[in-house]
Amino acid sequence: MLFRSAVRRAGGDADLATHRAVLLASVRGNDMVQANIIFQDILASGLQADGTCLSAMICGYCATGALDKAMTHFGMMKKLHITPTASLFDAIINGCMWGNAPIVLEQVLNDMEADGVHPSNATVAALVRHYGRGGDMNRAQAVFQEMPQRYGLQLDGRAYGALVSVCLTNDRLDLALDATKKMSSAGFMPSARTYESLISSCLKSGDLDHAVGLFDEALCLSSESSSARPVRLEPRLLDDLLRLIGRRRQAARLGAPFIERLVAAGVEVPEIATSVLRSAESGIEVEYRSLSERQAERQKWRDFSR
Repeated sequence: MLFRSAVRRAGGDADLATHRAVLLASVRGNDMVQANIIFQDILASGLQADGTCLSAMICGYCATGALDKAMTHFGMMKKLHITPTASLFDAIINGCMWGNAPIVLEQVLNDMEADGVHPSNATVAALVRHYGRGGDMNRAQAVFQEMPQRYGLQLDGRAYGALVSVCLTNDRLDLALDATKKMSSAGFMPSARTYESLISSCLKSGDLDHAVGLFDEALCLSSESSSARPVRLEPRLLDDLLRLIGRRRQAARLGAPFIERLVAAGVEVPEIATSVLRSAESGIEVEYRSLSERQAERQKWRDFSR
């Protein structure tokens, strides 16, 4: 009422287009209190809220964490027989994810299918994160594999990145490395943050070969690297990797060749590189086995001793 009166005093006409413009501006400014005032004024004016107004209210409430209010407006949209767009469903799915509302999420997915709206890459990424956060890696992988096949969807870097992220969160480095390989084969380059998370996980598990391979790819050190251009990584990771190579006595097999590739590419190497090269020259090496291999061997002995 206040908005309508103000417009009329200014000599304007408080029609739907005017209301819509102000409502959208309020939502973009995250002022959902003002947006709700405008929306209520639309209804009080006898005007019919259209899909644009309802979508804006739903997205605004999802973004501000008011999922219950978003779903109220979603219900209004359904009563008016307005078919939501894929991007609107994505906004609601993200709202369900951050609001930890699995029951609402399942209903939204059913509505999406009933309306014949095909999922997007954002949909796949959101669902993978949702199920991954809950520790349901089987469901996360099923969504990643089945949705593209069912809807003919070509996955992009966001979807691959989401899968890699939840694999690492759930301590499944093996799955994360496999997803990264498929991501590179599909022509998408992991972000610097993704590379750093993968390398850190490799160092934590003692997987030196994959850690070096990830550096090769990220910094474009080998002919097999799929990166279009080098990725800037935290210098600390390189220092940590070279130190671990030295401690594991893998200087000759891994360290020296890796350092040579770094130098050839113009990458500044840390001081520890000198010690690694010196160890490589001494020729003192031991057989290297990854952490997973050592754990498997210990488990074998435990089983044998029972």
